[in-house]
Amino acid sequence: MKFFRNKKINKVSRVRGFSLIEMIIYILMLTMLMTTVVRSMVTITSSYGTLRGTKAITSSAEVLLNRLNYEVKNSLNLSGTFGTSSGSLTLNQGATTTVFLLDSSGRVVISVNGVSDYLTSSEVKVTKLAFYKLQATSTSFGVTMQTTMKSQTDPKVKAENFESTVLLRKTIQ
Repeated sequence: MKFFRNKKINKVSRVRGFSLIEMIIYILMLTMLMTTVVRSMVTITSSYGTLRGTKAITSSAEVLLNRLNYEVKNSLNLSGTFGTSSGSLTLNQGATTTVFLLDSSGRVVISVNGVSDYLTSSEVKVTKLAFYKLQATSTSFGVTMQTTMKSQTDPKVKAENFESTVLLRKTIQ
């Protein structure tokens, strides 16, 4: 029996690994990549918080002003505390009496025939709710509503001011 020698087996192959300098370079590159990823995540998280606070303010203001406009347009007369930063507004719509006011926690409360509910989100603090009487002509009356809201969830979100003016159908008491 004849044995053949495989020339490849007798050759010593040099399999090279990574050198210390190459490993340090790879670790530095991975560190820079991870730093970039972490910074991006922090920026995204901060932007989300700001966006959430701004959205809460905008949606609360929209609900509040739309409801106020609707109720004032459908009222027969109004009364309340006018010209102050924590005013109240009482609307008479025949058999229904609706009251808007700012409570001590900074939320706007609506009370319809004695049944109360909040109009603004708990994520928003209302710092101003003011009503101003208007008389355009001898038969045309209205009310201007001003509100200032700030976010409870993100202190970086600036307070925003909102205003709406609506005409009343009858007279102001």
